[in-house]
Amino acid sequence: RFIIGVKGQGNTYNLLFDSLVEWNQKWAHTAPVLALGLAKTVSDHKDYPNHYALYDLGQAMATLSIQAMANEIYVHQIGGFDKEKILEHFDLPNGVEPVVAFAMGYLGEPSALADDFRQMEDKPRSRKELKDIIIQR
Repeated sequence: RFIIGVKGQGNTYNLLFDSLVEWNQKWAHTAPVLALGLAKTVSDHKDYPNHYALYDLGQAMATLSIQAMANEIYVHQIGGFDKEKILEHFDLPNGVEPVVAFAMGYLGEPSALADDFRQMEDKPRSRKELKDIIIQR
């Protein structure tokens, strides 16, 4: 499940923006789309816990991100948001939990970023070593 806000169309974008922590608001205001990924933690069938809700949302976010990149649209996932504000702003159904915010848009120029963000953008990317993410006995 997703909440999608398009800048300049209705109030959803503004409500999502308001829920972001200040650090993320400093850069996210340039994104044309803000959204929120929701996990359905209670099954529709028999009102029992959906133990796969976070996995399901993770798969949805992964495929959304891959398809967006195929269309040259960038997705920046955001953990820094206020869950309580989301619950105040949106009437979420029972068993639906806000998990991840994200911004979507076309790639801009790093030179347009504030200094602290530009330095982060210009830093070389790195990945964790396999030994740090694989558990073996």
